[in-house]
Amino acid sequence: MCNTRQNQLSGRATFLSITVALLCLMASTVKAYSQNGFRRSANSLMARSSIRRQPQNVPFRAGAHLFRIRNLKGPAYSRQQSTFLQDNRWFSSTAVHLSDVEEIPYTGTDEWYDDFYEEDDFETFLEGFHVDSLIKTPDSEFDTELIIELVGDDCNRLSLTAKNISVPVALMLLDSKEFPSRSRARKACRNAAIMIHRGPLKIDETTGEEVFDPSKCQRAFVGDRVYPGDVLAKHTSYMGKETYPPVIDHKKPAVDMSVAFGEDDGCAPDMFLQQDEIENPLEEMTPGSNPGFYIVSQMKTPDTEFDVERIKELIGDGDYNRLNLTAHNISVPVALMLLDSVEYPSRSRARKACRKANIMIHRGPLKIDETTGEEVFDPSKCERALVGDRVYPGDVIAKQTRMGTGKYPVLNHKKPPFDLPVVYEDDYFAIVDKPAGIVVYAHKQGGHGVMTVRAGLPFVLKPPKEGIFSTLRRPQPVHRLDKPTSGLLLIAKTKPAMVHLSLQFRDRKVRKTYTALVNGIPDEPEATAISSAEAFSMNVDVDPEDGYQWQLIDEPLDEKSAVTVWRSIRYVKSLKANQNYCTLVELKPKTGRYHQLRRHMALVAERPLVGDKTYDGGGDAMYLRERGLFLCSNSVVLEHPYYNSEIGRTEFANLSDAAKLEMKGVEQAPDGTVVVRASIPLPQKFASFMKREQYRYEQLQDQDP
Repeated sequence: MCNTRQNQLSGRATFLSITVALLCLMASTVKAYSQNGFRRSANSLMARSSIRRQPQNVPFRAGAHLFRIRNLKGPAYSRQQSTFLQDNRWFSSTAVHLSDVEEIPYTGTDEWYDDFYEEDDFETFLEGFHVDSLIKTPDSEFDTELIIELVGDDCNRLSLTAKNISVPVALMLLDSKEFPSRSRARKACRNAAIMIHRGPLKIDETTGEEVFDPSKCQRAFVGDRVYPGDVLAKHTSYMGKETYPPVIDHKKPAVDMSVAFGEDDGCAPDMFLQQDEIENPLEEMTPGSNPGFYIVSQMKTPDTEFDVERIKELIGDGDYNRLNLTAHNISVPVALMLLDSVEYPSRSRARKACRKANIMIHRGPLKIDETTGEEVFDPSKCERALVGDRVYPGDVIAKQTRMGTGKYPVLNHKKPPFDLPVVYEDDYFAIVDKPAGIVVYAHKQGGHGVMTVRAGLPFVLKPPKEGIFSTLRRPQPVHRLDKPTSGLLLIAKTKPAMVHLSLQFRDRKVRKTYTALVNGIPDEPEATAISSAEAFSMNVDVDPEDGYQWQLIDEPLDEKSAVTVWRSIRYVKSLKANQNYCTLVELKPKTGRYHQLRRHMALVAERPLVGDKTYDGGGDAMYLRERGLFLCSNSVVLEHPYYNSEIGRTEFANLSDAAKLEMKGVEQAPDGTVVVRASIPLPQKFASFMKREQYRYEQLQDQDP
């Protein structure tokens, strides 16, 4: 009996001890969570809340808590993303380790949040950003009828009221010119270009003026709300104070404003402007509405009414009535067609110019300068012309285009880790030597990062000089080469050069030469043989009097005409090659179809290129793949995109003989055409591979009895 009683007491004591231990463990867990649990909740709240990105050392809300990011030394890499952060740069919340988040204690005062907005912190937050404009909201309530007109049924879905609307809708409501759609407004929010000042601005007691204090603002996100009395601020990031590459010390050319310039993306090849030698051409020009843009032409509308008959002749009676056009009210695209039918032959061309922000409208006639008596064009009195805007008699339409400033914009990535030699370069286009294994530009699926020729071009090319018209923001490839192919690649620096070079490719005026190594000895039948003179008549780059015999492949690819002219240059012994030979061939494509040279040699000549994983057929050819594809674009001949324009020919003729000699690769043909000829030696891998294969074959022959 006693033993039973003792056992019961012992069991109860054990139960109590276990309970006490569990309670102690729970207490320690609660204490630990009270100290560290906010980090987990912070990370969860940061991931779920609309506050997706925050600068370090600046407080931010997450639910009912206030957090900030501690000082970070060096980059903090994300476990889920490939992005990284540097000091004073934006970063994603997933890139912050939990140990870097600390909670700011609640002080029990209304200034709990504001106490931690120190001036230095917000200087860091806004470094590189400049406030462009302020947008004030109504003091009492928003115009619900206009909101419904802007967003329609989404007004109920977004829970919009007269006293509570979303940031994108507020931007559309208050600045419909800058933000004509919610997608444009949302993009501005995602680009950190919008800030919200809660409540009205403070009044300076000294001056009596309203004062905008960035430290009282917060970044506006897509899901944030705007209330009556708030102030929206639009600010622009200039991405640092330094420029890359540095401005080159040069003599700055000028432009003649009397010559009208063509449309940026559809201009004719001769639409280049005169350049004279004055110190600063941009000072003589009228700045446009966008940074780096300048007014290049103006078009005045009739003082009384438009020519209705001419308008109907351009667009037809049906569209005239559908668009509600009158003699005193027409759309911007129709006005462009009416005033300049050569540059804007269609409404699609005119609409494209509007979407590119190339058209501005000056409402009413220009003012007269009292001193000179001349008309003065004031861009500050203009507005950007949208496709749906209207033009009235007396308005002035202006065209603006990007001008060369002697520098490229600062890049947000480092120089790619590969060499990109420049073979030829001037202010209008360049020719670079693309290495094998590098793509020209990234595909839509991505995956290449900065390992593209396009990403490396601003680091190796000089920007166009100041005063060069219609420059591209960054140099762009005109055509492409396959990833495993090396050789010459044409790069445009200006939009007219891009158009001119593209037209040359379309008209098959660019004469390219490739050198390749094929597996085996290709047949050269007499039936397909042509002389150099015949090849020259096909507009391929050959000497008509060299006496060589060429082979012609005229075999359609993908139901399109495809023509290749080729000849054998050298034969090399190889153990693993067909017939124990590799052949060095010279190829001159007349057309430019997809994989044309590789397919013609593999499918028609039945001798695939060495290292061609796609068309070599496998088998013993796989032993020849270790050095990659042996195909190089080693020569190109083309017409210069500027010096063959009407103005360019005059400028080239006025150059001194010494200046022409300095332009290596540029020469003038007997017919007056200015031609650029560039060539490079074959990559070293060609010679080393052929030498190795020959050596291995000879070694094996010496070992045979």
